[in-house]
Amino acid sequence: MFNEAVWRSRIVLIVVVAVALGGACWGVAALAGGPADGSEAANHTVRVSRQDVEKRIDELLRRRQALFRERYELLEQFRETGRVGAHRVRLAKHDALEAELPLCRTARERIAVYERIVANLKVYEGAAERDLLTPPTPGGSEFAPSDDNLQLEAKLLAAQIALERERLAAIEESR
Repeated sequence: MFNEAVWRSRIVLIVVVAVALGGACWGVAALAGGPADGSEAANHTVRVSRQDVEKRIDELLRRRQALFRERYELLEQFRETGRVGAHRVRLAKHDALEAELPLCRTARERIAVYERIVANLKVYEGAAERDLLTPPTPGGSEFAPSDDNLQLEAKLLAAQIALERERLAAIEESR
């Protein structure tokens, strides 16, 4: 009734399904903590404490913050010599400030950082308008395109929204 090609295709299908299910089962075992045979790999995940992981995350966040701050300072020096435009410096400062947010432990700290972000973006909003009217310095970048201004305005709105949400959360927590 079935020819040899049909039987082969069914066998191939069965093998593919078996391999897929086996891989899925292995993946679930890995997510559940690794090998269930009591091997060293399974025991290692148990020995890592929550504090160790939180400490490592905090260390990585601090390194990230330092990197963004260093990038901002470097671009500021480049802007002073005309090697980069002011918009790149603005975005670098914004990134440096945003990198502080994950390090905040309380709503009060987050609100303070958001207020600094909003204040800086408002300063840059006016500066971006001036950049459109000011010719570039010799050897510097060209005029700031309107897309940069729109991007800056979008970041300002996002920061203002986040600030107000954080204030609302602080009010809710104090009740």
